[in-house]
Amino acid sequence: MGELDDLKERSRITYRTAVAIALIGSLPLLLFEVLKWDIFGNITPVVSPMLGILLYLLFAFCLLGVIIYAVRGRGWRRWLPGLICLFTLLIVWMVPFTALTIRLDYSLHKAQRQEAVSWVQQEAAKRPGMAAEGTLLQLPKDYEGLSKGGNEVYVHSIGGRMLVVFYTFRGVLDNYSGFVYVSDGSSPQDGDLGTHIMETVELGDSWYWVSST
Repeated sequence: MGELDDLKERSRITYRTAVAIALIGSLPLLLFEVLKWDIFGNITPVVSPMLGILLYLLFAFCLLGVIIYAVRGRGWRRWLPGLICLFTLLIVWMVPFTALTIRLDYSLHKAQRQEAVSWVQQEAAKRPGMAAEGTLLQLPKDYEGLSKGGNEVYVHSIGGRMLVVFYTFRGVLDNYSGFVYVSDGSSPQDGDLGTHIMETVELGDSWYWVSST
């Protein structure tokens, strides 16, 4: 009985280890996908993609480990760690984390960003021509955190309308994404922001989210 109990104990520990491996690979990846834009906004554009690659490599390594564990033994329970990884993959592929994050950020900070737009308009009125060529403007501390990558907004007056960009991501060169306020409510076009707009999402009330390069 003692030897049988020892075998059961070793098997139970091995199963727990496999579950731990599955969780070690899955949980950081899920957190990364949920918090990706906050992470991108707080670390350098070079480091953030590397972090994503490392987490996906960790996940692949853990997935390989739990598959090896499953095929080397018998019993349906040995496949549970693999199912954890499979469920994680389905969540990552099927849940639109970026779209949900954009909508949540827009809803939570819309009122404060609207106040910041009013401040920008007041500044532009004090300095005629300030935004004619497009300029970066540092937001006051009252509006800290509304724009990633230094809390600056891009302001451009063109064709009788003003555009104000609050960054959600600032990459290298002209690669960025962010919330855009357009004073006349029209959709931002190529040339309005000095870059090529790849994607535009209308949010309502003169607000848009754009991805640009």
